[in-house]
Amino acid sequence: MNNQPPGANIYRLRNLLDVSIRELAEHTRPSVHYATISRIENGGGFTKYSLSGISFGLATLFRRPISVQDIMLPTELYAWPLLDNDTQKRIANQIGDETDRKGE
Repeated sequence: MNNQPPGANIYRLRNLLDVSIRELAEHTRPSVHYATISRIENGGGFTKYSLSGISFGLATLFRRPISVQDIMLPTELYAWPLLDNDTQKRIANQIGDETDRKGE
């Protein structure tokens, strides 16, 4: 399996939903063919257009915003878009505090 974004993140998010590549493809806007999603999940090339459609499909299925930037995050953060806003802010503040301490 590919372990690099965006393919690994798309794969992991899709599997959290327990949907097939074809089911995800049905929800993409702009439309993205299932073979394209498979190629991206396996580390193949992608375009902003295809990632836009896939992020729309994931957002539709999760019923929450998921952006192209979200699926481009490092794979350790693949679930970032699924966290509630308060948790995202708390983590971001902790990172900022840690960065400030290292700069002192």
